[in-house]
Amino acid sequence: MAFSFILSGTSSELNFDFNPPIYLEDDINYEIGLVNFDSFYSIPNVDETNNTFIWWDEVNQKHTVKIPTGAYEINNLMEVMQRKIINEDDDAVITMSLDINTSKVILRTNRKISFDVENSLCVVLGFNKQIVEAENNTVGNSPVQILKVNAICIDCNLAAGSYLNGRPVHIIHEFFPAVSPGYKIIETPQNTIYYPVTLKRINNVRIRIIDQDGELINFRGEVRTVRLHLRQVK
Repeated sequence: MAFSFILSGTSSELNFDFNPPIYLEDDINYEIGLVNFDSFYSIPNVDETNNTFIWWDEVNQKHTVKIPTGAYEINNLMEVMQRKIINEDDDAVITMSLDINTSKVILRTNRKISFDVENSLCVVLGFNKQIVEAENNTVGNSPVQILKVNAICIDCNLAAGSYLNGRPVHIIHEFFPAVSPGYKIIETPQNTIYYPVTLKRINNVRIRIIDQDGELINFRGEVRTVRLHLRQVK
């Protein structure tokens, strides 16, 4: 006896109820694994929690720009920031470049900048919460932290035997996209790893797509499809 489950939707938590339930044979052991996962790489690394940039112009007027929610590479992010800054303050010279050896941002500015604000871009750019004075070249305190998600984990309620940071979970597969933001993710394990199924009556299959910290991943409404294979233990 074997089953293939396909779940699709725009949420990072996919559910399907069985009525009537599926009954597995009592004297046989079963296991489940991921066959494939499809979606688009739309996971934002900049959102309303870290998109704010503030500075003061030559007459001490405060300016604020907010970067649109999106999945940015560091050079692209700096280009978007530069355009927004010039639109607000065309005499501003606020330029950023990335030192490829240290992965730190080099900030050159003729404006006073505050990273010490709520929802600041400081963490993404590698700066501490601080004030940067005008006519100053400042190097970031740490490498840029452009990635909020370091692993995409597929969690299935039917599976047992996996752990996340020392606690038992139901993760059956973990990966990082092999494509750039905006492209389609097609994750098909070359060798599916199967995990034991301890239930004999299946009323529901629930898939949660989470990050390395166990938090649901925001795919911004993109459709994702998960296919599972449940089989007898060989």
